[in-house]
Amino acid sequence: MTTLVYAVLNPKGGTGKTTLTANLGALLADLGLNVLLIDADPGQPSLSRFFTLGAHAPHGLTKLITSRSLTPAVISSVLLPDPETEDSRIKRLRLKGRLDLVYSDAGQELQIWLNERVDYYTSLALSLRNPEVAEAYHVVLIDTQGALGKVQDAAWYAADQI
Repeated sequence: MTTLVYAVLNPKGGTGKTTLTANLGALLADLGLNVLLIDADPGQPSLSRFFTLGAHAPHGLTKLITSRSLTPAVISSVLLPDPETEDSRIKRLRLKGRLDLVYSDAGQELQIWLNERVDYYTSLALSLRNPEVAEAYHVVLIDTQGALGKVQDAAWYAADQI
């Protein structure tokens, strides 16, 4: 299987990047695809709060970028409502795929690490371009910050489509 990586980019805040990423991810998972969401917004990690997490990973974006490896230690599973027991408005949702999240735990330490690296833009791409990712996910969606910066540059470089 080939994994497609999409980055949702706009240097302006408040344009709906997070809402688009979350809804597109849930829709693709509902259609039967395995989807990984990455919250690459260190300043305002809204995607990390968008969903309830079933299994919360001990690490997030910082470990993903600095280790250059997507491991179970950075992947949290999204807990979606059970259509059989929840509100009737949710009964249409019959998730056939999987929806996981790498939450944003990034702060100053990630920014400092990126500023000291000449190859900072390849970090995220190297994390996502391995056989384990291709076997596990059909689609990766990267939600970015509403400002120009090195994390956004890394997301742009990692993406197949923007």
